[in-house]
Amino acid sequence: MDFKINYYSYDLGLNAFKNKAYLEAIKFMNKSMNENHLIDFFLAYEVRAHSYFNLKEYYLALKDFNFLIGAINDFDKEYMEQLYFYRSQVYFFLKKNKKIFYNLK
Repeated sequence: MDFKINYYSYDLGLNAFKNKAYLEAIKFMNKSMNENHLIDFFLAYEVRAHSYFNLKEYYLALKDFNFLIGAINDFDKEYMEQLYFYRSQVYFFLKKNKKIFYNLK
């Protein structure tokens, strides 16, 4: 079994995200997820979630943030707080005010 991580697509996606080319970032993050089944997987989900958010594709962003929250599952408390904050921002734009406060513990 090969556990080598290929950062090429992830790096291209991250550069696209930094340049506000969000559709391109999503494309490369999807490719990175298909190429890597370990660490990059989570990094790619987060970049893709932020890309969807910036494109106002809030339900797609919410889906990725929910996946990350479930996958991380309090393993890293500080990272979990960030994910809950990001998810609260999505809920704000979806006008789901009760869920905003539930997330901000």
